[in-house]
Amino acid sequence: GYRVTAILKAITSQIEVPADTLAKYYRAHQADYRSETRYELAEIVTTSEKEAFGIKKQLAEGTDFTTLARSNSVRSATAANGGYLGWVFAGQAGNLRPALAAGEPGSIVGPIDDGAQYVVLKILSIEAGEALSLAAAAPVIERQLGAQFKRRAYLELRAKLRQEGKVELDSTFIGERLSQEISS
Repeated sequence: GYRVTAILKAITSQIEVPADTLAKYYRAHQADYRSETRYELAEIVTTSEKEAFGIKKQLAEGTDFTTLARSNSVRSATAANGGYLGWVFAGQAGNLRPALAAGEPGSIVGPIDDGAQYVVLKILSIEAGEALSLAAAAPVIERQLGAQFKRRAYLELRAKLRQEGKVELDSTFIGERLSQEISS
């Protein structure tokens, strides 16, 4: 087992994805390589839906969000700051994400049932995700394509050795080791 793993590591560690292949793949899949949209938020968290809707009504009537957050939010860490939560990436927003995506700066979102609590959010600002440069996307693309290149190198070597009759390979055993090597 150890020798096979060492041999596979020696072979696969020298496999690199050619720069022109990276660039071509990036151009074909550029929409997949974007920074995440992020939202600057303030929140009011309550334990009852009725209270959350009452807060939303007060906000619609013009009551100051900061004042309501300080006096009504059960999340003390943000309540002390007038509800200010800070910047949240879309991927971190969980079940709040659809509501945030539909909102715009200045809008009040919710109440949203977040399990045991209800959240009313104020979207302070939004920074849309931007296309990543090839240089920024390259490490991710290399990991994605690297596994394919390593597998191809292994299969080519296996075919060559079998053709030359130099070795009989236990494909299942080596395949398991190759999978471990590729994923590391």
